[in-house]
Amino acid sequence: MKTDCYGYFRKFKNNLIKKIVATQNEKLLSALVTIFEASKSEEKISFNSAQLEMLNRSEEEIKYGRLYSEEDIEKLDSKWMN
Repeated sequence: MKTDCYGYFRKFKNNLIKKIVATQNEKLLSALVTIFEASKSEEKISFNSAQLEMLNRSEEEIKYGRLYSEEDIEKLDSKWMN
């Protein structure tokens, strides 16, 4: 069974946006602004060439839908271990 990570996150983000638009809670909105501003200043991460290659391969796997659920992985592990 393949999982649709992008679909899940798209729905999650859309629901979050709807809640932000609908709220009248100024403290909540202020806190969200603070969180977003803090995330901009996070330390940048550097990757070596092997790590970049792994990330590129992972992105390709995702792009072509070659994803497996945790349940599928557990079944594969069980077959491999026995």
